[in-house]
Amino acid sequence: MSKQAYDHGVVIIQCASCENRHLIADNLGWFRESKTNIETLMVEQGEKVKRIVAEESEIMEWIPE
Repeated sequence: MSKQAYDHGVVIIQCASCENRHLIADNLGWFRESKTNIETLMVEQGEKVKRIVAEESEIMEWIPE
């Protein structure tokens, strides 16, 4: 996924391990009344999140603390 898609679009990723689709970002309000992303969703579930962004490759990773 690109940073552009995460910040401005809708991102749904199919997980290789469980084969389910997971909502990563919804900046267009397709699934909720307001914009949301995986960081917000994880905090709502009571998890602490550490965000790592590699600027040159625009790769993002979320690590539960």
